[in-house]
Amino acid sequence: MPTDTPANRWPLWLLVAALLAFLAGGLIPGALRAAIEQRLHLPFAVPPVAHFLLSGAMAAGLRWCRPCWPLAVVLMGVLTIGGLAEVAQVWVPGRQPSWGDLGLDLAGAAAGLVAAASVRCLRAFIAR
Repeated sequence: MPTDTPANRWPLWLLVAALLAFLAGGLIPGALRAAIEQRLHLPFAVPPVAHFLLSGAMAAGLRWCRPCWPLAVVLMGVLTIGGLAEVAQVWVPGRQPSWGDLGLDLAGAAAGLVAAASVRCLRAFIAR
């Protein structure tokens, strides 16, 4: 971050909010998760979309806050969080780990890195 002002801290808040939502959503018992999904009446399944979007938000926020970190480190960080959440589901009633969810985490993290790079390039272009 170029300067440490409240307006420039949004990537950090995005990272923290995405991490908390990811962990909270990943550890909700199966019956409660099904009840929440049914109550929302959404035309799509929430977990795949949540994995993709929240992993993307975590990767974008982490990349923005730590631009000097290699892309591989950011990806591994997000995948480690996703992997730990999947492993923790072994002990959550009605939940089971899924390789597909980890794949969605990877795809979302890659999209988040592309989005962060695009925003940086756009900001640099506008500042010229």
